[in-house]
Amino acid sequence: MDNTAKIRVKLGALEFEYQGAAAFLEDDLVALMRKLIEFYVEHKAELPTEAPPSQTNSQGPAGNIETSEYSTDTIASKLDAKNGSDMVIAAAANLTLIQKKSTFTRQEILNEMKSAKTYYRASMSSNLTRAIDNLIKAKRINRSSKGEFALSASEKSNLEAKIAQ
Repeated sequence: MDNTAKIRVKLGALEFEYQGAAAFLEDDLVALMRKLIEFYVEHKAELPTEAPPSQTNSQGPAGNIETSEYSTDTIASKLDAKNGSDMVIAAAANLTLIQKKSTFTRQEILNEMKSAKTYYRASMSSNLTRAIDNLIKAKRINRSSKGEFALSASEKSNLEAKIAQ
């Protein structure tokens, strides 16, 4: 049985997204919703009425994702990340598609992986070099220069399609 749950709540421009243990929804969701509503009521005048256009869930003509709402955690969820290689790809997707970096370093990959608290495990750090090397051999990422990496063109296209779903 799968004990994970996913919920997205939007109240005006205030938005909350959670994916993780179902126990959180059972035990803590009501308290969280009360706090969100209280915050919204207290700060309603200061909040924009709509999300800025850059945070819409749309695709441009070239298929590029034009959104900043995708965290590495969200991308890992969309990719159903199960291991270190999957997390490297989720991190690389965030760095490339969301942060618009053409290349990235091993440290940037690791930092993004660590930001995905639902999926990251400490063992992934010690196996990072092996995961990167395997992804290079599989032609999913490229070594663009010493210490710099980039998503392969085919991997980038595949990720854009998967994330946009």
